[in-house]
Amino acid sequence: MLLEIDNRLEKSIIELANAEHKTVEQLVNDALIELLEDYHDVQAAEAALKRIEQGEDRVVDWADAKAILHEMAS
Repeated sequence: MLLEIDNRLEKSIIELANAEHKTVEQLVNDALIELLEDYHDVQAAEAALKRIEQGEDRVVDWADAKAILHEMAS
């Protein structure tokens, strides 16, 4: 895959890669992985919020969740 980026961005990426002791490819790959993970986290959070708003799911207080987990372990 070939990506075209402007010169300013390319210069910044090269500088950051050098500062992080990584290749440009490693830096860009790591950044894209993080971006995609963040995107999927947001999608999952929005889906969970929608389920809560529609009454399909509920929020449990930490103390209650802890008590439930303790009961399950017993």
